[in-house]
Amino acid sequence: MFEDNYPDYEDTEIFSIRVAKALNHANSENTLFVSHGGVLRVIAALFGVDLSKEHTNNGRVLHFKRGVSHWTVEIHQSPVILVSDPASGIGKAITKNLIAHGYRLSLGARSVKDLEVAFGPQDEWLHYARFDAEDHVTMKAWVKATVETFGRIDGLVNNAGYAEPVNLETHVDYERLYKQWHINCVALLRMTELCLPHLIETGSGRIVNINSMSGQRVLNPFVSYNMTKHALGGLTKTTQHVG
Repeated sequence: MFEDNYPDYEDTEIFSIRVAKALNHANSENTLFVSHGGVLRVIAALFGVDLSKEHTNNGRVLHFKRGVSHWTVEIHQSPVILVSDPASGIGKAITKNLIAHGYRLSLGARSVKDLEVAFGPQDEWLHYARFDAEDHVTMKAWVKATVETFGRIDGLVNNAGYAEPVNLETHVDYERLYKQWHINCVALLRMTELCLPHLIETGSGRIVNINSMSGQRVLNPFVSYNMTKHALGGLTKTTQHVG
């Protein structure tokens, strides 16, 4: 059934497990939220619900509800998440996972070209903007453009970071230290400040700060990186207190 009728299905046992879990939840709760993808079309077929192109567009989350005699479906816009510096490493992995789960994304990096190479062209669910962790003007413009594009912000992933050794045992390069302080702490604070009103407005906003174990324990003399990662933990706890 999957192979013949749903060309984007996952050819693994996991796909069947995901469908089964979705059906179990739907049967017990009489309601189910599903994002775009192969699972969506299989679920709709099993529920006897016809889907239009609008239903299956990216950036949509469908709300299935069971009535007295049949299932109905409503369209919900998926949440909007900002991710900084997502073109490589952890940021890229996070972004790909969010895309796979149907989120609408606003991605910020120094080079928009890098974003196009990593994730393809912009479309109705993928927005790109220039973001420089040392330039607050780009941060404000990015947040403003996101709200203008999607009308809301539901989450922020502060992924930007910088590491260059500043060794307490040999020589403290204060220029490097100040740069790390600004990129690893001040930039994340400014992005938090800019997004916070929009996150509060949604009633369920979330902020994820990508930190390091160097913010929990120190195993080297690289004072600036260790300091900034400890400070980022303080920012995260303060944001948690406020939000």
